[in-house]
Amino acid sequence: MTSAKDQSRSSVRRRGWLLPVLSIVLTFSTLITLLEVTLRFLPVASGLRTLPVTADAPVLRYTPDREFVYSRDWNFNMTNRGRINSGVPRHS
Repeated sequence: MTSAKDQSRSSVRRRGWLLPVLSIVLTFSTLITLLEVTLRFLPVASGLRTLPVTADAPVLRYTPDREFVYSRDWNFNMTNRGRINSGVPRHS
């Protein structure tokens, strides 16, 4: 049988690793959350997605009705926002 002294030592050992693990997990999750919030507000290049070129559509076209963002260099110089219109040509 285990004595009360052995049980108290066991519970102290369990509590001994719980606090460091919880503090590491809490610090890591707080850091990830702050980075996510910060990076959400920075402009990034979203890219111009192209449609496949086939025999029926031999001209390179971009995906229609899409907004894009482009920024240059490490400090986000020349941030440009734009919109690609419908890919359907209009005839008069």
